[in-house]
Amino acid sequence: LALARQRDLIEPECTIAVDSTGYECRHVSRHYAHRTGQKPYLMRRFAKLSVAILVRSHLFVSFQITKGPTHDVCEAPEVLRDAHRRVRFATSLLDMGYDSERLLRLIYEELHATAVVPARRNYRNPRRWPKTRYRRRMWRSFDVEAYRQRPQVESVFSRCKRKMGSALSAKTWAGQQREVALRVLTHNLAVLRRRSSFRQSQVITAEGLDEKGRPRNSRKLAKLKRDEGCSLK
Repeated sequence: LALARQRDLIEPECTIAVDSTGYECRHVSRHYAHRTGQKPYLMRRFAKLSVAILVRSHLFVSFQITKGPTHDVCEAPEVLRDAHRRVRFATSLLDMGYDSERLLRLIYEELHATAVVPARRNYRNPRRWPKTRYRRRMWRSFDVEAYRQRPQVESVFSRCKRKMGSALSAKTWAGQQREVALRVLTHNLAVLRRRSSFRQSQVITAEGLDEKGRPRNSRKLAKLKRDEGCSLK
């Protein structure tokens, strides 16, 4: 993280996203085996990785490895405290699975940060407001624009599993913990090697839109520029 600060990958008032994912303890997916009718589906323990990432650079700043399946709220307090010790984040983005008054109280009162968590609705009475203080705050003033950056953590999970696989080779629990931790370290080293933050989706300018406001095809856009006598950079 010290090297990341030197390369301006960590902002003073940064935003983090918190989520968790699971790793198969064998190379054959149990979900795939169940869908193909190979064997009856049995829910087994798997390696669960709970993380906090920087939204701008996609760096892991905190992680915890436990045995799943468990509720996401169980690992969230330790992950948030560990992330706060390393980076003083201002905003934390979490999905609806982290909608807990105890967790929101920890973020606001202990960590002195802002949380963006969609509040669960009462399905019997959808217009009924939550009774607790911070869950009512989430209901009253939910930052939609900030929450749109939460899927960045899903992108990190997808990239890690596409590059390094979704199954673990180790057989023992201690070996599986080391393997998951090494994958987290490998991802951070790959981000630092690029010497820049992760390249997120770019906003399409008016030049890249057609007459109906839709994105142009790259070949059509290049042809349009050649017709207008403009050179492509």
